Amino acid sequence: MLTIVIYVGSSYYVRGSDTVAEVFEQLIEQENLSDQVELTGAFCIEFCSMGGVRALGRPSVFRGLS
Repeated sequence: MLTIVIYVGSSYYVRGSDTVAEVFEQLIEQENLSDQVELTGAFCIEFCSMGGVRALGRPSVFRGLS
């Protein structure tokens, strides 16, 4: 399963993290991927300077997606 983490802290909210989350939700539903993709929110952890979205999957972690 692929987990997409969208940072939801105030600085990310100001930069549109709520819109990013809405778009991901729509795409996951549209493409019937809810059994393959988990969308979650988190406060900035570990890779804050590399962007507001992380996609975690095997074998890689993709950072700085925008």
